[in-house]
Amino acid sequence: MVEDYRRLLVALRRITDLPLDSLLTSHWPVVGGNYRRDLLVVGQAVYGWIPRWTIGDIADDHGLERILEWTRSALNERADPMSWIADSSHRGSPFWRAARLISDNLSGATAVSWHSRIAWTNLYPIAPQAPAGNPYGRLRELQTEVAAKFLESTVQALRPRLVLVLGGPFWWPFADALGLDSMIVEPKPLLRSGEGLGTRWIIGWHPAGAQRHRFHVADYAQRVLEVATRGE
Repeated sequence: MVEDYRRLLVALRRITDLPLDSLLTSHWPVVGGNYRRDLLVVGQAVYGWIPRWTIGDIADDHGLERILEWTRSALNERADPMSWIADSSHRGSPFWRAARLISDNLSGATAVSWHSRIAWTNLYPIAPQAPAGNPYGRLRELQTEVAAKFLESTVQALRPRLVLVLGGPFWWPFADALGLDSMIVEPKPLLRSGEGLGTRWIIGWHPAGAQRHRFHVADYAQRVLEVATRGE
């Protein structure tokens, strides 16, 4: 995983459509303190995060290694790295509400907090920080191939029973790169489901986008759970 992320940062040195002082942020997979390989939730890209750095910061190897270490160490001081969401304003977003409903229903009755049981990563680990948003242009193009490899490495390292991608159209470049382009087509708001890289995958719209199309969070979560438990 580390080498793949290093390659990701190196690739971004070729960005030409952003000023060198453009603020970016970078995300490393966050694993709950009670993660037992049940669920890996994958978003589109982090929407504002802890590291704040510029393209100029990775221009030399020393700076690149500093950003890599900073990215990897975010939240490491917490006993449960995923506990950040418990008191975050983002916890009420469609994305995290869906993740909570799905985690709670997949795990059954338990005293362990839902966020402690999951792992979380993103299709695109590096995104604009100011203003926060999804990567675009060369920032997105240069990441895609290496980010797909990093996602593969993440799945192999965490070995989840289910990978849930809530990424909408951001998913399509990854499908072919990961050999997951022949999965079963699912009705909206889902896109695909199937097996790949030794585990089960469900891919769907981002819950915020689904909500704009009148697929409310509870209905979205229920659809995921139906597919997740199909055939059991």
